[in-house]
Amino acid sequence: MPGESAKAYPRVRVIQVGGATTTQLNSGLLPPRDGTGPYHLFVSRGPAGHHITKGLSILLAGALSFAVLAATPKPSVRLADPQFSISDCEPSTMTRTVNSVFTLTNQGGAAGLVTVHLNIDGSSAAAEDFGVPSGASSQHDLSATVPDCGTHLYTLRMCTPPASRASSC
Repeated sequence: MPGESAKAYPRVRVIQVGGATTTQLNSGLLPPRDGTGPYHLFVSRGPAGHHITKGLSILLAGALSFAVLAATPKPSVRLADPQFSISDCEPSTMTRTVNSVFTLTNQGGAAGLVTVHLNIDGSSAAAEDFGVPSGASSQHDLSATVPDCGTHLYTLRMCTPPASRASSC
């Protein structure tokens, strides 16, 4: 083309049109130097090459992070066999005590920490944090004072990771 001059550089072509210079970036496969080895992927230096290299680095970092997280052992704590006992009504205070006994089992590959809440009519009346080693089962109990001698619904709720006793899980 008239007014166009080209300088040859390895895998980069510089084109000058009028007063502006444009660099054309190329990428592809390079044949082996001796004709017997593997082909090599090349990316020309410059803005496009930088972005491709950066993208590949981010992709590799993400893949490695996923592999580490997937391979990290995690706890798997379950609450089982809840049993409740309720004391007789105390006439002087018009209260009673509810006691719960339950089993925590961790079938995961790491120790676990959970918070167990003893609920009276859906509200937490007592809570405690329990550590459970990997592959272990242990029996625990929680007690709370019932503020009257009426009929109530008693339940246990387990939160993981441990929540603040004031918050719900």
